[in-house]
Amino acid sequence: MKYTKHILAAAILSATSAPVYAGSEIETLINMLHENGMVSDEQYSRLQAELKQNQSQANEQQATLDKKIAEATKPSDVEVSVKGGLSLKTRDGKFESKLGGRLQA
Repeated sequence: MKYTKHILAAAILSATSAPVYAGSEIETLINMLHENGMVSDEQYSRLQAELKQNQSQANEQQATLDKKIAEATKPSDVEVSVKGGLSLKTRDGKFESKLGGRLQA
């Protein structure tokens, strides 16, 4: 019986590394195990603290990821076109270049 409690606690701890949306299900599971006496008060408080810590870390990672995605998807400062030759133009209009020619084989 002792090992069962430790195995359940280990399973719950490993499950807390799941995505943020699964946090409510894990919290419900922890509460149910505590109510049924499978998890002691000490284990319950430790699991709750680790769950909250993992959720805050996941929220920080998501915020960082959202920031990187926004930065990566912002429009480029340079427009490149191949219509009528290769042309480069900055969005502010301060620089423009066009390269054209013919190739004979």
